Amino acid sequence: MLKKIVLGMLVFCFIFGGAYVVWLQKEVKLNQEVVNILKLVPAYDPNIQQTAFFYANGFDALADVNPSVLGKERYDLDWKLYLANPDAQKNSQNFSAITAQQIDYKIFWSKEDKKLIAEIQDHLNSADYTETSFWNENKTAINALLGQKQFLLDRYQQLIHQPNYQALIQTPTANSPYTLYFDTHILFLANLYLKGSTDNVLAYIHLKLDRLNHNLNSVDKALIIVQVNQAIDVLNILAQHQSKQIQLPQLNAEQLSSEKQAAYEMRNNYYVFKNIDDRLKRASDQTAGLAKLWGKIYTPFAFDFNQSMNQAYLNYQPYIEVSKLPYSKFSVKINQIELPKQKKWALRNNIGNILNQVGGYDWAQEILQPRLLDNKIQVFNIINSKQNLDVAIANKSKAGYVFIRNRNQLCVENPFKNRQQLNKRSQQDSCIYLYSKS
Repeated sequence: MLKKIVLGMLVFCFIFGGAYVVWLQKEVKLNQEVVNILKLVPAYDPNIQQTAFFYANGFDALADVNPSVLGKERYDLDWKLYLANPDAQKNSQNFSAITAQQIDYKIFWSKEDKKLIAEIQDHLNSADYTETSFWNENKTAINALLGQKQFLLDRYQQLIHQPNYQALIQTPTANSPYTLYFDTHILFLANLYLKGSTDNVLAYIHLKLDRLNHNLNSVDKALIIVQVNQAIDVLNILAQHQSKQIQLPQLNAEQLSSEKQAAYEMRNNYYVFKNIDDRLKRASDQTAGLAKLWGKIYTPFAFDFNQSMNQAYLNYQPYIEVSKLPYSKFSVKINQIELPKQKKWALRNNIGNILNQVGGYDWAQEILQPRLLDNKIQVFNIINSKQNLDVAIANKSKAGYVFIRNRNQLCVENPFKNRQQLNKRSQQDSCIYLYSKS
């Protein structure tokens, strides 16, 4: 009797094991949603001649170097090295004479420059920055810095005026000089403020808002939103002091959507998962006999590229859907988003499953930032118009907006309820200060 039980168990294990191996070998198809979102990010094209595309990666060139040339060489080499060997690191010896001039960021600013730029940013971010003596006391130093860094301001001016500009299509190892972009923006905005021209600041805001219609990764989009926020504060105080009625366009559905930035995150997942997939396939190809057979059985248990990509998409899908909703529904749904839970252990694709658990994060503040900017634009338009404030606030409230009004500012309440889960910038209400016109 015992022998029959043992034999039966062995037969069952053999059948189950065979069925499991067959199931492991079954191809998992890439979901059409994944295919569609990956298509939103253009693939690498060595023949691209669009100046602004290469300008971005060469922005930190020295004053006597053409950044469009430097950017193209860096970018093409970055891709060449990656395609030759994904594990290869950038080697400065592979760069030509011109790219060997890639400089240390610290060369651009002295400690005194950085201190002054930080103080300018603090005043641009404060409610009463124009009422302080800071600008008069530091006008000479600021003008001197503007003169010294004129080549950076010219470069920045050229970049933002590119009619066909699109964000740099990131290579797997590219490092864009975002800190330099932002510091140059601070200097550029300070220069506009000191000139006191509402038209110039308004034109700058329109250029930045236009960028939100293009392909942008998360860092690009977040950077532009911060820049527009600061520029609106500058425009607001200039407009109020000069008694000008100025209106800004509300963000459109494409600008509010997180689909394009999620596409870049999916592209990053593609690079990571493809690297793992290639490694496992190379390891399998280099073996023979039973080891090769075992590799074919083990590989899908450890990792499946398509299934990993399908799982990754689940981390973004709920946020993409909510980001496209009208505000009345968005303000409710953003507090109800639940990510599909990834299993701690799976019968197949264990490595991919673990990576998706590590890589998945809460995108609430990513989809919240464009809404907070849009709300700020609403408040700006209400204050800087001929509308009756009470009537304008009541009309907007019908669409789901909650207004907060006090003597010094008018705000739209942040729709996210659990603010402690967000970073400091995402916790804020969308506010515009009211200044005296004297």
